[in-house]
Amino acid sequence: MAHRTALVTGASGLVGSAVVNALVEDGWHVLYCARGRPSPEKTGVTWVPYDLRDSLPADFGLGAEVLIHGALASGSNKNSLPVNVAGTRLLLEAARQNGIERRIFLSSLAADAEALSDYGRQKYEIEGLFDTRVDAIVRPGLVIGDGGLFRKLVEQLRRGALVPLIDGGRQPMQTVLDDDLAKAITRIARDRIAGRFTIAEPDPVDYQVFWAEVASQMDVPIRFLPIRFWLADLCARLADKLPIPLPVNRERLLGLKAMLAQSVTSDANVIGQSLHRYDESIRIALPKIVSSLSRKT
Repeated sequence: MAHRTALVTGASGLVGSAVVNALVEDGWHVLYCARGRPSPEKTGVTWVPYDLRDSLPADFGLGAEVLIHGALASGSNKNSLPVNVAGTRLLLEAARQNGIERRIFLSSLAADAEALSDYGRQKYEIEGLFDTRVDAIVRPGLVIGDGGLFRKLVEQLRRGALVPLIDGGRQPMQTVLDDDLAKAITRIARDRIAGRFTIAEPDPVDYQVFWAEVASQMDVPIRFLPIRFWLADLCARLADKLPIPLPVNRERLLGLKAMLAQSVTSDANVIGQSLHRYDESIRIALPKIVSSLSRKT
């Protein structure tokens, strides 16, 4: 039986790597789209050099039946918006020309036309390039795994950095383990599911409770810095201009302020699996992060 083939952009990132592994385990061949080769080399994976800023060869993605788009240009979000939108348009055009009939976009819970953050507005604008009658848009919660924002914040805790507690730290956080998310995306690809889906644990946990749990499992003390949003915002604006390193930049600060609990009941039925609770996800992910950090020191 011939392998199904999936084209995955952003394949080297936290979510992309988990999706590649889940697809290969499910019997897919993966076109691994990233600037660098996968390390180590993976069976069932073919590296395709890719950058959102670059033009694409005429045969880009030829032979794939599904596109999973997770690449996002880094840098200033305002400056990267044209790059990400234009790059996604180019990618979708290549997909159409080369017969890729199904597309999955990895978006964010922050995606909203009126989002406070550039990141949230950017994700929302890119969502508009997809057609949910035939495509799937996936909005994951905070992804817990060895990479991305979660790893950066774990590194901060390990260094003993202060954790800002904005307006009491009551923001509702909904999380998803990277492997759970990857399995859900693989099922969407395999079963040709279209629509917009929120993939996160259904019961939110307060921001303060979440980070206290991470610190407890790491067995490190946590030092919260209670601060009002307006003052934190002022500090972040000044830090962006100088620049001064802060535990939370303005984009993350605006994301925190805009956090709202999302309903995921029907989406959980669609993806057909139960997700790990936040504390279970932390317990699974932390040993990998701590081990890799220990090797670097």
